[in-house]
Order: sequence, then C-alpha cells, then structure tokens
Amino acid sequence: MRRVLSIVLAVLVALVAGALFLAREQVAELIYRETVSSGSESLFIGAQDVAQLETVAVVYKTVFPHDYFLEGARFYALLDRVRDGEAPAEEVLTPAELDHFQAVNLAQSLGLATTPGEPGYVVVTSTLRYGYDLAQLEPHIRSEIARTAADAPAAVTPDAETIPIPPAELLSQETEDITQDDYPYSPVYLDAEGWQTVTRFISQRHQRAQPDEDIIDQATTTGIELLEALTNRSFRVVEPTQR
Repeated sequence: MRRVLSIVLAVLVALVAGALFLAREQVAELIYRETVSSGSESLFIGAQDVAQLETVAVVYKTVFPHDYFLEGARFYALLDRVRDGEAPAEEVLTPAELDHFQAVNLAQSLGLATTPGEPGYVVVTSTLRYGYDLAQLEPHIRSEIARTAADAPAAVTPDAETIPIPPAELLSQETEDITQDDYPYSPVYLDAEGWQTVTRFISQRHQRAQPDEDIIDQATTTGIELLEALTNRSFRVVEPTQR
C-alpha cells in the first residue's frame, strides 16, 4: 500500500511561529509570489505570477510497481478480458485491475518486477500540496488581504460579514528527482526516460484518485484560520455545509 509519510501544516506553523516577527505586509508578500517552473537546470519552461495559499502538504513514498499489484490478479487473464472485450481496457477492467494491468505492462518494458515476489522496483517520492487559489475566492477576500497589508488593520466588528469558501483543493504535485548518489534504496537501473515514464504513471494516478477527506478537512480548516488572520478578521470565513 502507498505510505503517507507526513502531513505538514507548513503555512499554519509559519504563521503561528512568525506572528510575533512578521508584519502583515510580509505575510502578504509570502502569499503573492512569482514562481518559475523548469524541467531541468538547462531547460526553461516558463514563469507566471501565482496567488496560492498552501495549507497542507502530503508526502507519499510509492514503490513501483509493487504498490499497484492487485492481490489475486493475473496479467494474462486481464489481457484476455481486454482482448475479448468490445471496449477499451478502461471500460473492461475495474480501476484497480487497470492499474495492475498497466503497471505490469510498464514494469515489463523497463525490466522491473512483474509479480509481487520478484525483485526490481523503484521508490518515487511525491509531494501533493493542498490549499486555495486566491484568484478563485471571493473578490472581497482578495481585496481585504491587499488592503490590510497596505493600510492600518481594520477594526473587528461584531457583525462581520460571513463569506463562504469551497473546500481546499489540490494545488500542485511534485516528484522528487533522484541521482544514484542520493537514492537510499536498491540501485535503480533506469535511464532518464524510464524514470520519467514511471513518475508520469504515478502522477497520473495521484491526479485521478479521490482525495482523502481527512486531508481536505484539515487543509480547509487551516485555510479558514489563515484567511481570517490575513484579513485581520474583517470577515468570518466559513465552509458551506454541503460539498
């Protein structure tokens, strides 16, 4: 099974620990930042301004292909079903069977294990970051964060407006690049293309997986607390009762 190593409430910890030292201007500057994405040190892909509030980061260690093996499933039996079916494999097989089928197929092409008892695997570290794209929130929240960062804090009123926000969502996922020198597991006999193929396989399954409700709840609760703090509690931010 995939193992969740840690849930890091990075932004909450930073806010609490730094509240005595950071002015609201500095907090806003941390949220509104420019990011640069690149595929390698020598290949520039692009840059864009983002306004994201990250509230939870979850780190996964995935053992490929073993974490996708389905107990009792046999590759050639699944292959026969796909061949006999009158629809794509995605419609013939269940999601778990499809993962098993495609993982075995990929592992075979890369010279990795194709059954649970065989050696030959790689460990891929992925970080999934949850929170809010501030551009998608109520304009009132965005403008209030900007205003309280530039002006004196607003007075807190008993009849503060209540503003609903949606549940937190997956903002991004990152896959850790490795080198033989810093890879602490069995040697990886994959070239760069093979490693990218495996990480792409894992990333696609993270994207289509149903998010863990506990993670979403935690990310949402932290987001509400941070948004209220960043707006100097000018609003009461709540999550709608219905998801």
